[in-house]
Amino acid sequence: MVDANGKTADLKLRLSSEAMQTLRERANGHSLDEFVSTLLEAEMRRPTMDELLAPVRAEFAASGMSEDEINDLGKALINDVRRERRERRTTGG
Repeated sequence: MVDANGKTADLKLRLSSEAMQTLRERANGHSLDEFVSTLLEAEMRRPTMDELLAPVRAEFAASGMSEDEINDLGKALINDVRRERRERRTTGG
C-alpha cells in the first residue's frame, strides 16, 4: 500500500483459517500480499454509503418535506412500480 507521501505501509491481519483458504483460492496463483493489497485499495476507492446518500439527503432537506411525507412518497413510488410490473406481466409486454 502507498501512503500520501508515496511510501508503502505494512498491515498485519488476523484471519480465520477459512478466510485464508478463500483468499488463497481467489488469489489464483498471485501472492497473497498483492491480492489483499489490491482488494483493500479497490475498497478504499469506493464511496461510503454516507457519501453516496449525501446528495439525496440534501435534496430531501431542501424540499421542506416532513419525514412522513417522504416515506409516503417512497411507498407510492414503490406501489407504482409494482403495479406497472403486474400490468406488463398480464399484458405480456
